[in-house]
Amino acid sequence: MHQSHKKVFIIACIVAVGWLNALFAEKYELVDLISIAIQNSNSMQLEQIQKDITDQNYNSAIYDFLPNADYNLSAQDGTMGRQYNSSLSVSKNIYLNDPTYFNFKKTRLEKTNSKLEFEDKKKEIALNVFYLFIDILQTQKNINILNENFLLQKKIYEQINIQYLNDKKTIYDLQASQIDTLTAMTDLLELEKTLYSKRQDLFQMLNTEDLGYEFEDIELSNTDSIENDFTDNNAIKISENKLKQNKLNITSSQLSLYPNIYFGYAYRVGVTDKEANPIFKPKEYDDSYTYGVYFSYPLFSFLDKGSVHSVQKKQSKMLEINHKDLTSQQKVKYQQSINEFNIYKQSYEIYKQKLALSTTHLEIAQKRFEMGLINILDLDKSRIQYLEAQLSMNSKYYTLLKKQQELNYLKSNKILDRW
Repeated sequence: MHQSHKKVFIIACIVAVGWLNALFAEKYELVDLISIAIQNSNSMQLEQIQKDITDQNYNSAIYDFLPNADYNLSAQDGTMGRQYNSSLSVSKNIYLNDPTYFNFKKTRLEKTNSKLEFEDKKKEIALNVFYLFIDILQTQKNINILNENFLLQKKIYEQINIQYLNDKKTIYDLQASQIDTLTAMTDLLELEKTLYSKRQDLFQMLNTEDLGYEFEDIELSNTDSIENDFTDNNAIKISENKLKQNKLNITSSQLSLYPNIYFGYAYRVGVTDKEANPIFKPKEYDDSYTYGVYFSYPLFSFLDKGSVHSVQKKQSKMLEINHKDLTSQQKVKYQQSINEFNIYKQSYEIYKQKLALSTTHLEIAQKRFEMGLINILDLDKSRIQYLEAQLSMNSKYYTLLKKQQELNYLKSNKILDRW
């Protein structure tokens, strides 16, 4: 193979390898990063522990409904002689103000709240990672825009420099263009610094190392499916359940003011003998049972219990006021976000039109500048309008992405249709 052909072949291979690396380069995907954040989050682990505790408390409350059952087996000796005993006893008391029932109802509400809090924490982490991810995408896109602006400004400077050398432009025009070029370069460097900081913030939250991959861009989903009406969310549901718990406490404390009435049942089967052999013959066991309705009333306890009941009623009033305020605040917050979302949506469409016009206007301005029909100030004006339209449209687009998921979070809908 000819030497020049070899060089062409080697260059072609290098270009092909570079193209394949770019094509198959690894990228950070939002779903993967959110999963890592949830897995590594200390607050998520604490919520999981709390959820496990409330689940166990709920199970224990269910087991409390079972009757008391005891089996006794003994062998003893003394002045009365040797005795062997084997017995099984089962008993259960059912109270008018049964703590087992109230405990079951309250632990069931606690279990529900713990599940809602667990879901909310997962949504919160997903949303925070999403926000940082969007900030990075927006910054990356802004860097591309400013890099394009820098290259354009550099091209303009080179054109002016040629015109200056041909005595068609003044030193003032040349220096003004050079200043604009340096400004474009420093703006680009500032954004690079911002991007580095945002990546650091994200991977600090993830508690993992940044491998330097690019970030996979995401698209705005259907905006017509946004619901305008607000009903409730997890925060309101948790508040409602706390109200229910307090009402159970009020009912329990109110019942405690009345006489203590309960139904009791006890059953025993067993044998006591001087010989060990009878304990191995269950058919020979004697059995007995008792049942009845019982009444008791501690004469002076109503003073203390009455005070407890009064305090709980006042606490319930406070919870009701807080719940009403929370519901109102959440509704207003959602309506404000809906309004902001609609405004950003309209602004985004306007800036799309403005960018299209600015692009055409800049192309015309560049041709007119090359022909000497307009000066550097007119060209700069067109360039700045184009740059501002790009940055503004980019900002509105990524803000729309944020607002869309913020609305899902405020209604406790799934973040990104997943969390």
